[in-house]
Amino acid sequence: GFRNCTVANCTFRSCRGLALEEVDGGIMDNITINNITMMDVPDYAIYITTGKRNRTPNVTTPSRARNILISNVIADGVGKMSGIQIMGLPEQPLEGIRLENIRLTSKGGGTQADAAIEPKELGDGYPEPRKLGTLPAYGVFARHVKGLELANITVDFQTNDLRPAIICSNVNGLEIDNFKAQTATGVSAAQFDDVTGLDVRNSPVVK
Repeated sequence: GFRNCTVANCTFRSCRGLALEEVDGGIMDNITINNITMMDVPDYAIYITTGKRNRTPNVTTPSRARNILISNVIADGVGKMSGIQIMGLPEQPLEGIRLENIRLTSKGGGTQADAAIEPKELGDGYPEPRKLGTLPAYGVFARHVKGLELANITVDFQTNDLRPAIICSNVNGLEIDNFKAQTATGVSAAQFDDVTGLDVRNSPVVK
């Protein structure tokens, strides 16, 4: 696994975004990432996930990821597939994830059909974002998380997008402070399903 790691002061240009992935019963703990600039990143900007590929013989402990802080990120020209993905396992949610001071501009282009997609669970394969394809939210999609904090987040798009800016599903303890989002006419900015402990502040766009 990976513990007590810091990534800082990096530029991503015309490459895939930031991916934090853990499988085979490993643990990712105490990760700090800050001061990141991204330009023309296809597919996604930030991707945090655990999977259960479990190639290790007789592994019984689920993969875990916890205590992750990502701050001060500017991402421009993010591909249509998704902006920020945060996904744990149904039996082992991600824990203690905080994103703050992030400005993300998507290329947009999402349709009503894209907004209706039900993303599959990652299962026992390698947890690559491309296996999920386009997600139903253009900005933030979070599922199976315990303790998610989003502060000072701004998301918008270059081409009209008919998907919500944020979708959260099966999240226990969700704090949103100063979330700003561009939305297409008639499209809700936020969609919550099975979310408990919701605290929204300074975010009129989130109903």
